[in-house]
Amino acid sequence: MWFVAFVILSLWFEPSSVQTTPAPSPSCKVEIEPGNPQLKVGEKIELRILVRDSVDLFSAPFHLVFDPDLVAVEEVSEGDFLGGDGKRTIFLKSIQQEKGRVIVGLARLGEVGGRSGSGKLVIIKLLARKHGRSSLSFEKLDFRDFELRKIPTTAKAAIITTD
Repeated sequence: MWFVAFVILSLWFEPSSVQTTPAPSPSCKVEIEPGNPQLKVGEKIELRILVRDSVDLFSAPFHLVFDPDLVAVEEVSEGDFLGGDGKRTIFLKSIQQEKGRVIVGLARLGEVGGRSGSGKLVIIKLLARKHGRSSLSFEKLDFRDFELRKIPTTAKAAIITTD
């Protein structure tokens, strides 16, 4: 259970405060699909947070930052990637609408190793609130392998436009 505590604590503390040896390359990528959604005010959309080219991904905490005046986050749910092989996971979420932030903690449970490949980490449902254009970006990505070594991760932000 020590790794569950690690994942939970890594959501609120700066990743630089954790002393671990970085995992060797290759890195993985995180992106939002659809990449640049366009909505009408009052319309809802389901965004998928995808991981690509992961190797031994064990925990995947991150923050998603958005404009709270432009969109409202209605729901956040776990995707099927980390638990897709039937192994148990822990999924924590905090929707901080007024701050424009979603905090996600996601990890595998037990001595089960990580997952490699590509797939959905998280699904987020948004509602367009007013006209405008804003980014959906990632902060505090702290992806780790089974040995809790940091996995180099590149994140691709999205632009959301509402009419």
